[in-house]
Amino acid sequence: MPLLLEAKGTVVNISSVGTLVHTPWIGYYCFCKAVKPTGPSIGACIYAASKAALSLASETLRLELTPFGVHVVTVMVGSVGNTNFHANSPEYRLPPSSIYQPIERFIADTDSGKLQPPDTELDAFAADLVRDILKGRKGQVWLGNLARMTKWVSTWVPWGMFDGMVAKGRGIDVLMKTAQGGKA
Repeated sequence: MPLLLEAKGTVVNISSVGTLVHTPWIGYYCFCKAVKPTGPSIGACIYAASKAALSLASETLRLELTPFGVHVVTVMVGSVGNTNFHANSPEYRLPPSSIYQPIERFIADTDSGKLQPPDTELDAFAADLVRDILKGRKGQVWLGNLARMTKWVSTWVPWGMFDGMVAKGRGIDVLMKTAQGGKA
């Protein structure tokens, strides 16, 4: 800490729009690939919770260190290209007795990345991030595909509508029917 204070440096923490977007079924590929679940895992919840904790800690540090001339930036990352994240994903299969069996296809499509929005190119993301840091940006910086839109939607759209937007095309409607005794 003494060197950071002396240099009046910048701390950059990488968080995620996942702190605000509660997308169903992303837990399988965000968490433990070694264990085949009987349904969606809690991995997405753990990932989002850890990033939310990081964001809160980062924003608190920003307030605490500002008087000493230290900048703290929380990067809220949207969809950014990587090295083909889903390339080594095994085919997703649920046991026949899983309560999620009626929507296995939706979960598998999420797991394979088929439902993922287009990515911002990694080089473009890095250039934007460096540019913002060198400009002296502080606080939250929203970068990557859908990052700024996620900020706007999570701020201004009522949660019930936001739930509908997040759940659309993920099989929640099918699961609701089957859970209430209807057919898929």
